[in-house]
Amino acid sequence: MKEHIKQFYIDLKKSYWNQSFNKDALFYLRNIESREGKLNKSLIKICDEYALDCFKSKVYAPWLYVYTAMHKEFKEGWIPDNYFGIEILPKINGSYGKIASLRPLNKKIFNNSVFFSDVAYISNKNFFKSETLEIINRHEIKDFLFANTDQIVFKENDTAKGNGIYFFHKNDFDIEKVSSLLKDGVFQPKIVQNDFFSQFNNSAVASIRISTMINRGKCEVKFADIRLPNGNITHIKVGGHVRIPINLENGTLNKYGYLSNWQAIASHPQSNIEYANKIIPKFNEMIQLVKSLHLQFPLVKMIGWDLIIDDDNQIQILEWNGSHPGIKFAEATVGPIFNIKDFSDITTN
Repeated sequence: MKEHIKQFYIDLKKSYWNQSFNKDALFYLRNIESREGKLNKSLIKICDEYALDCFKSKVYAPWLYVYTAMHKEFKEGWIPDNYFGIEILPKINGSYGKIASLRPLNKKIFNNSVFFSDVAYISNKNFFKSETLEIINRHEIKDFLFANTDQIVFKENDTAKGNGIYFFHKNDFDIEKVSSLLKDGVFQPKIVQNDFFSQFNNSAVASIRISTMINRGKCEVKFADIRLPNGNITHIKVGGHVRIPINLENGTLNKYGYLSNWQAIASHPQSNIEYANKIIPKFNEMIQLVKSLHLQFPLVKMIGWDLIIDDDNQIQILEWNGSHPGIKFAEATVGPIFNIKDFSDITTN
Protein backbone atom coordinates (compact mmCIF):
# COMPACT_ATOMS: atom_id res chain seq x y z
CA MET A 1 0.00 0.00 0.00
CA LYS A 2 2.82 2.39 0.94
CA GLU A 3 4.54 1.72 -2.38
CA HIS A 4 1.34 2.57 -4.28
CA ILE A 5 0.97 5.84 -2.36
CA LYS A 6 4.63 6.67 -2.94
CA GLN A 7 4.31 6.00 -6.66
CA PHE A 8 1.16 8.11 -6.80
CA TYR A 9 2.99 11.12 -5.41
CA ILE A 10 5.98 10.55 -7.70
CA ASP A 11 3.67 10.46 -10.71
CA LEU A 12 1.83 13.55 -9.46
CA LYS A 13 5.11 15.46 -9.07
CA LYS A 14 6.27 14.42 -12.55
CA SER A 15 2.94 15.53 -14.00
CA TYR A 16 3.34 18.97 -12.39
CA TRP A 17 6.92 19.27 -13.63
CA ASN A 18 5.95 18.25 -17.15
CA GLN A 19 3.21 20.88 -17.22
CA SER A 20 5.72 23.52 -16.15
CA PHE A 21 8.38 22.44 -18.67
CA ASN A 22 5.88 22.22 -21.51
CA LYS A 23 4.37 25.60 -20.70
CA ASP A 24 7.81 27.03 -21.51
CA ALA A 25 8.02 24.90 -24.65
CA LEU A 26 4.69 26.18 -25.96
CA PHE A 27 5.78 29.77 -25.24
CA TYR A 28 8.82 29.37 -27.47
CA LEU A 29 6.86 27.44 -30.10
CA ARG A 30 4.23 30.18 -30.37
CA ASN A 31 6.91 32.81 -30.83
CA ILE A 32 8.79 30.80 -33.44
CA GLU A 33 5.59 30.01 -35.37
CA SER A 34 4.55 33.67 -35.28
CA ARG A 35 7.73 34.44 -37.23
CA GLU A 36 8.24 31.31 -39.30
CA GLY A 37 4.73 29.92 -39.77
CA LYS A 38 3.08 26.83 -38.32
CA LEU A 39 5.15 23.69 -37.87
CA ASN A 40 4.41 21.19 -40.64
CA LYS A 41 2.00 18.42 -39.56
CA SER A 42 4.32 15.75 -40.92
CA LEU A 43 7.10 17.03 -38.67
CA ILE A 44 4.72 17.09 -35.69
CA LYS A 45 3.92 13.44 -36.39
CA ILE A 46 7.62 12.56 -36.47
CA CYS A 47 8.13 14.31 -33.13
CA ASP A 48 5.17 12.48 -31.59
CA GLU A 49 6.41 9.11 -32.80
CA TYR A 50 9.96 9.81 -31.64
CA ALA A 51 8.70 10.84 -28.19
CA LEU A 52 6.74 7.59 -27.90
CA ASP A 53 9.52 5.38 -29.23
CA CYS A 54 12.43 6.89 -27.31
CA PHE A 55 10.85 8.45 -24.22
CA LYS A 56 7.67 6.35 -23.89
CA SER A 57 5.25 9.27 -23.80
CA LYS A 58 3.95 12.10 -26.01
CA VAL A 59 4.34 14.42 -23.01
CA TYR A 60 7.93 14.79 -24.20
CA ALA A 61 6.94 15.86 -27.71
CA PRO A 62 6.49 19.65 -27.18
CA TRP A 63 10.19 20.31 -26.75
CA LEU A 64 10.86 18.27 -29.87
CA TYR A 65 8.41 20.57 -31.68
CA VAL A 66 10.46 23.57 -30.53
CA TYR A 67 13.81 22.13 -31.62
CA THR A 68 12.32 21.13 -34.98
CA ALA A 69 10.74 24.54 -35.52
CA MET A 70 14.10 26.21 -34.81
CA HIS A 71 15.99 24.00 -37.27
CA LYS A 72 13.14 23.58 -39.78
CA GLU A 73 13.82 19.85 -39.75
CA PHE A 74 13.80 16.94 -37.30
CA LYS A 75 17.09 15.51 -36.02
CA GLU A 76 17.52 12.22 -34.19
CA GLY A 77 19.32 12.46 -30.88
CA TRP A 78 17.51 15.46 -29.41
CA ILE A 79 16.56 15.17 -25.74
CA PRO A 80 13.43 17.03 -24.58
CA ASP A 81 14.18 19.49 -21.80
CA ASN A 82 11.56 17.92 -19.51
CA TYR A 83 12.89 14.39 -20.06
CA PHE A 84 16.39 15.58 -19.27
CA GLY A 85 15.26 17.42 -16.14
CA ILE A 86 12.91 14.75 -14.82
CA GLU A 87 14.43 11.44 -15.89
CA ILE A 88 18.14 12.03 -16.54
CA LEU A 89 19.45 14.73 -14.20
CA PRO A 90 18.27 13.04 -10.97
CA LYS A 91 20.25 9.96 -12.00
CA ILE A 92 23.46 11.69 -13.05
CA ASN A 93 23.61 14.54 -10.50
CA GLY A 94 21.13 13.60 -7.79
CA SER A 95 21.23 15.45 -4.49
CA TYR A 96 24.90 16.31 -5.00
CA GLY A 97 23.93 18.69 -7.79
CA LYS A 98 22.00 20.80 -5.29
CA ILE A 99 25.23 21.58 -3.44
CA ALA A 100 25.98 24.20 -6.10
CA SER A 101 23.08 26.22 -4.69
CA LEU A 102 24.91 26.49 -1.36
CA ARG A 103 27.33 29.22 -2.41
CA PRO A 104 29.30 29.34 0.89
CA LEU A 105 30.75 25.93 -0.04
CA ASN A 106 32.42 27.21 -3.23
CA LYS A 107 35.93 27.60 -1.85
CA LYS A 108 35.78 24.40 0.22
CA ILE A 109 34.69 22.23 -2.68
CA PHE A 110 37.19 23.67 -5.13
CA ASN A 111 40.24 23.91 -2.86
CA ASN A 112 40.17 27.69 -2.39
CA SER A 113 40.40 28.25 -6.12
CA VAL A 114 41.51 31.81 -6.86
CA PHE A 115 39.06 31.85 -9.76
CA PHE A 116 36.19 32.25 -7.29
CA SER A 117 36.28 35.89 -6.22
CA ASP A 118 34.21 35.18 -3.08
CA VAL A 119 35.06 37.57 -0.23
CA ALA A 120 32.67 36.46 2.51
CA TYR A 121 29.56 34.41 3.16
CA ILE A 122 26.39 34.64 5.20
CA SER A 123 25.20 31.39 6.75
CA ASN A 124 22.63 31.06 9.51
CA LYS A 125 22.87 34.83 10.21
CA ASN A 126 26.64 34.69 10.71
CA PHE A 127 29.33 36.23 8.50
CA PHE A 128 32.29 34.07 7.43
CA LYS A 129 35.60 34.67 5.65
CA SER A 130 35.54 32.87 2.31
CA GLU A 131 38.94 31.20 2.53
CA THR A 132 38.96 30.01 6.13
CA LEU A 133 35.27 30.12 7.14
CA GLU A 134 36.28 32.01 10.26
CA ILE A 135 33.45 34.08 11.71
CA ILE A 136 33.68 37.83 11.10
CA ASN A 137 32.42 40.10 13.86
CA ARG A 138 29.50 42.26 12.78
CA HIS A 139 31.32 45.53 13.55
CA GLU A 140 34.23 44.39 11.31
CA ILE A 141 32.27 43.13 8.31
CA LYS A 142 32.10 46.47 6.46
CA ASP A 143 35.87 47.03 6.58
CA PHE A 144 36.46 43.42 5.59
CA LEU A 145 34.13 43.52 2.58
CA PHE A 146 35.36 46.84 1.23
CA ALA A 147 39.07 46.45 1.96
CA ASN A 148 39.91 46.27 -1.75
CA THR A 149 36.80 47.57 -3.48
CA ASP A 150 34.16 50.28 -3.25
CA GLN A 151 31.33 48.08 -4.52
CA ILE A 152 30.23 44.61 -3.53
CA VAL A 153 27.66 42.17 -4.94
CA PHE A 154 25.65 39.71 -2.87
CA LYS A 155 24.08 36.55 -4.33
CA GLU A 156 21.59 34.52 -2.34
CA ASN A 157 21.68 30.74 -2.19
CA ASP A 158 19.38 28.66 -4.35
CA THR A 159 18.32 31.39 -6.76
CA ALA A 160 18.22 31.51 -10.55
CA LYS A 161 17.18 33.72 -13.47
CA GLY A 162 18.86 36.79 -11.97
CA ASN A 163 16.89 36.75 -8.71
CA GLY A 164 18.37 37.32 -5.25
CA ILE A 165 21.20 39.64 -6.38
CA TYR A 166 21.98 42.88 -4.52
CA PHE A 167 24.54 45.64 -5.09
CA PHE A 168 26.12 47.65 -2.27
CA HIS A 169 28.41 50.68 -2.22
CA LYS A 170 30.81 51.30 0.63
CA ASN A 171 29.25 54.68 1.43
CA ASP A 172 25.72 53.32 1.93
CA PHE A 173 26.46 49.93 3.48
CA ASP A 174 24.54 49.56 6.74
CA ILE A 175 25.12 46.31 8.59
CA GLU A 176 21.75 46.39 10.35
CA LYS A 177 19.81 46.85 7.10
CA VAL A 178 21.93 44.24 5.37
CA SER A 179 21.38 41.69 8.13
CA SER A 180 17.61 42.11 7.97
CA LEU A 181 17.52 42.06 4.15
CA LEU A 182 19.82 39.23 3.15
CA LYS A 183 19.49 35.47 3.38
CA ASP A 184 22.37 32.97 3.17
CA GLY A 185 24.74 33.56 0.27
CA VAL A 186 28.01 35.02 -0.99
CA PHE A 187 29.61 38.47 -1.22
CA GLN A 188 31.75 39.08 -4.31
CA PRO A 189 33.48 42.24 -5.55
CA LYS A 190 31.73 44.02 -8.42
CA ILE A 191 33.59 42.91 -11.54
CA VAL A 192 34.74 45.27 -14.26
CA GLN A 193 34.65 43.21 -17.43
CA ASN A 194 37.12 43.02 -20.30
CA ASP A 195 36.59 45.54 -23.11
CA PHE A 196 35.66 42.72 -25.47
CA PHE A 197 32.33 42.34 -23.67
CA SER A 198 31.81 46.04 -23.01
CA GLN A 199 31.81 46.80 -26.73
CA PHE A 200 28.36 45.20 -27.04
CA ASN A 201 26.71 46.61 -23.89
CA ASN A 202 28.41 47.73 -20.69
CA SER A 203 25.37 48.21 -18.46
CA ALA A 204 25.98 44.82 -16.80
CA VAL A 205 28.61 42.10 -16.69
CA ALA A 206 28.22 39.48 -19.42
CA SER A 207 28.27 35.77 -18.58
CA ILE A 208 29.87 32.87 -20.44
CA ARG A 209 28.15 29.54 -19.77
CA ILE A 210 30.24 26.40 -20.31
CA SER A 211 28.55 23.03 -19.76
CA THR A 212 30.85 20.15 -18.81
CA MET A 213 30.14 16.45 -18.47
CA ILE A 214 32.17 13.62 -16.97
CA ASN A 215 32.23 10.38 -18.94
CA ARG A 216 34.19 7.40 -17.62
CA GLY A 217 36.53 9.58 -15.59
CA LYS A 218 37.19 12.12 -18.33
CA CYS A 219 35.65 15.58 -18.55
CA GLU A 220 34.41 17.04 -21.81
CA VAL A 221 32.64 20.23 -22.82
CA LYS A 222 29.19 19.74 -24.35
CA PHE A 223 28.18 23.33 -25.08
CA ALA A 224 29.09 26.98 -24.52
CA ASP A 225 27.32 30.27 -25.03
CA ILE A 226 27.53 33.87 -23.89
CA ARG A 227 24.79 36.00 -22.38
CA LEU A 228 25.17 39.68 -23.17
CA PRO A 229 23.07 42.31 -21.38
CA ASN A 230 20.25 43.73 -23.47
CA GLY A 231 19.02 47.16 -22.41
CA ASN A 232 19.99 49.22 -19.38
CA ILE A 233 20.13 46.59 -16.62
CA THR A 234 22.20 45.96 -13.49
CA HIS A 235 22.83 42.24 -14.09
CA ILE A 236 21.95 39.40 -16.43
CA LYS A 237 18.39 38.21 -15.86
CA VAL A 238 15.48 36.63 -17.71
CA GLY A 239 14.33 38.78 -20.61
CA GLY A 240 17.34 41.08 -20.28
CA HIS A 241 19.97 39.35 -22.34
CA VAL A 242 21.00 38.08 -25.76
CA ARG A 243 22.38 34.51 -25.91
CA ILE A 244 24.94 33.53 -28.53
CA PRO A 245 26.35 30.00 -29.03
CA ILE A 246 30.15 29.73 -28.98
CA ASN A 247 32.20 27.47 -31.26
CA LEU A 248 33.97 25.03 -28.92
CA GLU A 249 36.90 24.60 -31.28
CA ASN A 250 38.04 28.21 -31.50
CA GLY A 251 35.88 30.39 -29.23
CA THR A 252 34.19 32.31 -32.04
CA LEU A 253 30.65 33.57 -31.63
CA ASN A 254 27.85 32.16 -33.73
CA LYS A 255 26.62 34.37 -36.56
CA TYR A 256 23.31 34.73 -34.74
CA GLY A 257 22.37 35.61 -31.19
CA TYR A 258 18.93 34.99 -29.74
CA LEU A 259 16.57 37.25 -27.81
CA SER A 260 14.51 35.96 -24.88
CA ASN A 261 11.83 34.72 -27.31
CA TRP A 262 14.56 33.00 -29.37
CA GLN A 263 14.30 35.39 -32.28
CA ALA A 264 17.61 35.31 -34.15
CA ILE A 265 19.53 38.57 -34.54
CA ALA A 266 22.94 39.08 -36.18
CA SER A 267 23.98 42.18 -34.21
CA HIS A 268 23.47 43.57 -30.73
CA PRO A 269 20.34 45.75 -30.30
CA GLN A 270 22.22 48.59 -28.58
CA SER A 271 25.62 48.74 -30.28
CA ASN A 272 24.66 47.17 -33.65
CA ILE A 273 27.94 45.24 -33.49
CA GLU A 274 27.73 41.94 -35.37
CA TYR A 275 28.53 38.69 -33.57
CA ALA A 276 30.07 36.76 -36.46
CA ASN A 277 33.82 36.11 -36.22
CA LYS A 278 34.17 37.71 -32.79
CA ILE A 279 36.52 35.57 -30.66
CA ILE A 280 36.08 35.18 -26.89
CA PRO A 281 39.38 36.06 -25.15
CA LYS A 282 41.09 33.26 -23.20
CA PHE A 283 38.36 30.83 -24.19
CA ASN A 284 40.63 27.78 -24.31
CA GLU A 285 41.97 28.63 -20.86
CA MET A 286 38.41 28.77 -19.54
CA ILE A 287 37.71 25.38 -21.08
CA GLN A 288 40.73 23.82 -19.41
CA LEU A 289 39.90 25.49 -16.09
CA VAL A 290 36.32 24.25 -15.78
CA LYS A 291 37.29 20.75 -16.89
CA SER A 292 39.95 20.57 -14.16
CA LEU A 293 37.56 21.95 -11.55
CA HIS A 294 34.79 19.53 -12.51
CA LEU A 295 37.18 16.61 -11.98
CA GLN A 296 37.65 17.87 -8.41
CA PHE A 297 33.93 17.31 -7.84
CA PRO A 298 33.06 14.19 -9.89
CA LEU A 299 30.01 13.39 -7.74
CA VAL A 300 27.90 15.22 -10.33
CA LYS A 301 28.09 14.23 -13.98
CA MET A 302 27.08 17.59 -15.51
CA ILE A 303 27.84 21.17 -14.41
CA GLY A 304 27.06 24.53 -15.98
CA TRP A 305 29.77 27.14 -15.26
CA ASP A 306 29.25 30.91 -15.53
CA LEU A 307 32.46 32.86 -16.13
CA ILE A 308 33.78 36.20 -17.33
CA ILE A 309 37.15 37.81 -18.15
CA ASP A 310 37.79 40.95 -16.07
CA ASP A 311 39.58 44.16 -16.99
CA ASP A 312 42.88 42.66 -15.77
CA ASN A 313 42.41 39.84 -18.28
CA GLN A 314 41.80 37.35 -15.47
CA ILE A 315 39.18 34.58 -15.46
CA GLN A 316 36.47 34.97 -12.84
CA ILE A 317 33.92 32.26 -12.00
CA LEU A 318 30.60 33.94 -11.28
CA GLU A 319 28.80 30.75 -10.19
CA TRP A 320 28.27 27.10 -11.04
CA ASN A 321 25.08 25.10 -11.49
CA GLY A 322 24.68 21.41 -10.75
CA SER A 323 20.99 21.43 -9.86
CA HIS A 324 19.54 22.07 -13.31
CA PRO A 325 22.16 22.92 -15.94
CA GLY A 326 19.60 23.37 -18.70
CA ILE A 327 19.99 21.99 -22.21
CA LYS A 328 17.05 23.49 -24.11
CA PHE A 329 18.90 26.45 -25.62
CA ALA A 330 21.80 24.25 -26.68
CA GLU A 331 19.52 21.63 -28.24
CA ALA A 332 17.43 24.29 -29.98
CA THR A 333 20.35 26.16 -31.52
CA VAL A 334 23.23 23.78 -32.21
CA GLY A 335 21.96 20.39 -30.99
CA PRO A 336 21.79 17.50 -30.68
CA ILE A 337 24.68 17.96 -28.25
CA PHE A 338 24.74 14.49 -26.68
CA ASN A 339 25.93 11.08 -27.81
CA ILE A 340 24.29 7.81 -26.85
CA LYS A 341 27.42 6.95 -24.79
CA ASP A 342 26.85 9.99 -22.56
CA PHE A 343 24.20 8.15 -20.53
CA SER A 344 25.24 4.53 -21.07
CA ASP A 345 26.14 4.17 -17.40
CA ILE A 346 22.62 4.89 -16.17
CA THR A 347 19.30 3.17 -16.69
CA THR A 348 16.64 5.35 -18.28
CA ASN A 349 13.03 4.51 -18.96
